[in-house]
Amino acid sequence: MPSSQNMASVRYDAGRICLGVFVDRLNLRRVTATSLVGQAAALLIIAQADNAPIVFVGCAMFGLSVRNLITLPPFIIHREFEAKAFAIVMGLSTAMSGTIGTLGLGLVGLIRGWSGDYGFALAVCILLEQVAAAIVLVG
Repeated sequence: MPSSQNMASVRYDAGRICLGVFVDRLNLRRVTATSLVGQAAALLIIAQADNAPIVFVGCAMFGLSVRNLITLPPFIIHREFEAKAFAIVMGLSTAMSGTIGTLGLGLVGLIRGWSGDYGFALAVCILLEQVAAAIVLVG
């Protein structure tokens, strides 16, 4: 049986290739928001799963957008900022996402420790994914 990590890895590549074919023709903010909402749905599936195959489905869904969410910010920045500001804005974006990503793991651990299980921690992650989607759409 495949591991959830292998399943997500295959989906990382598939999602990135599929997006790469169409990226120039899409509204990147909508694509990013859709990816975030898809990740929230995947986390909900994982949180509610009571057997391994369902967890694998959730991991595969989550994996579809992981690399896209790494790749899309530079495209959005390129479209919305002048060339001379790109390096500064991209640097700030990278620093913020790295910091938030690192602190996010600690936040999940703190919430898990406080609540006693991962259910509430995943619920917070789902909420934050939806907030992020709304922020990206509003701009």
